[in-house]
Amino acid sequence: MKLIVHRGGVRLDKLISEATGCGRRRAAQWIREGRVRVDGRAALAATPAQAGQSVEISDPNPIAVTPVDAARPVRILLARGDLLAVDKPAGLHTQHGRSGGSVAEFLERCFPAIVQVGNRPEEAGTVHRLDRDTSGVLLAATSGEEYRRLRSLFSQGQVVKDYLALVAGRLGGAVVVERPLATRASRVVPASRHERGRAARTVATALETGDGWSLVHARMCTGVRHQIRAHLALSGHPLLGDGKYGGPVLPSAPRGGHLLHAMRVRIDGELDVTAPVPADFAETYAGLRTRRFRV
Repeated sequence: MKLIVHRGGVRLDKLISEATGCGRRRAAQWIREGRVRVDGRAALAATPAQAGQSVEISDPNPIAVTPVDAARPVRILLARGDLLAVDKPAGLHTQHGRSGGSVAEFLERCFPAIVQVGNRPEEAGTVHRLDRDTSGVLLAATSGEEYRRLRSLFSQGQVVKDYLALVAGRLGGAVVVERPLATRASRVVPASRHERGRAARTVATALETGDGWSLVHARMCTGVRHQIRAHLALSGHPLLGDGKYGGPVLPSAPRGGHLLHAMRVRIDGELDVTAPVPADFAETYAGLRTRRFRV
């Protein structure tokens, strides 16, 4: 994790505590353990940081940070150089410009200089997006160089994204959906022969089936907006809670919106990050198994 000091004269432990929300005691411990470097050199907790200095903390993960929304906290799963992986909660937007809080807002609190990273100001270094109601692993970059590198890996199909989904119906075995998609208004639909759609491929495998539902592993082989939601709906198995794509709603379930979790992101030879299954997703799954919730 790398921070750029914007306000000089603040003790190093206090600066780290304010930037990450980790607490002064933990920040001081990291400094004592030699995990903190200021402009590449070791420093003391009481040393006042100077504006413009670079503070690097080696692998302080996972860190619980003061959330932008107390009901939906964000966690840093991995900080390696200029690459970040965060655990995005359901119900929080990825980027600025939407109602409520966002991961972008959280990142700017932790890394003020990240506001300058990305193709648009609202990105705040986020390299890709997760829908508001999707939880799980989200990648970001704290430098323009790393942002461009990660975006290139995404465009080349070198980033593997695995999801858990709760869907309607009993999915039999594995299903491969390979349908070009196009955006119409706020929905993603199969592209017609006369319009320029984006190639999209999703592989879905049933892990467990029950009374009108299935727990599914979905691999997103391309990166089209709403791809998994649209493809699973096209296969006849929309996400539970996804009214936009025809998914049945579970009124008493603890998680509002669709039930989709980005559980793992991999880049061969470089990165393998997982996010734990959220409690509300797990509780809904348990309720379906015991028939407390019915589809």
